[in-house]
Amino acid sequence: MFHEVDSSDLAFRMAAKGAFISNWDKLGGQITEPYMNIEVDLPGEFENSVQQTLVDRMCQIEDVERDNKKCVIKAYGPLDQMFGYITSLRSATQGKGEFTMEYRDHQNVLGWKQDELIEKYKSSNMGRSRDGNSL
Repeated sequence: MFHEVDSSDLAFRMAAKGAFISNWDKLGGQITEPYMNIEVDLPGEFENSVQQTLVDRMCQIEDVERDNKKCVIKAYGPLDQMFGYITSLRSATQGKGEFTMEYRDHQNVLGWKQDELIEKYKSSNMGRSRDGNSL
């Protein structure tokens, strides 16, 4: 409902924020993150080391296609773990590997990671109201 005198953008934002905060714990809220489909093209001689770089970044290997001296690894994993991956890939393949990513879906973050994100939020200024009280 909208009323010209009482309604404002700020009032609606504060109401939404209050509703979210008061219901988060009751509803068992989950933080999600984007997961990406990853395809890595590389010379076959580097297959094992490249698979390890993906596993180290919490990726799941779905398929490996081998053709003569070439290898294509298909995997999926969290986007935040893939930042800077090109450097790891180049190191593992002597600069001969390439990869592409495309959005797959959103999945719940792991429990320990969600706890870490919530604590980080609470300790930041974003988790406090203007009077300094925790929201």
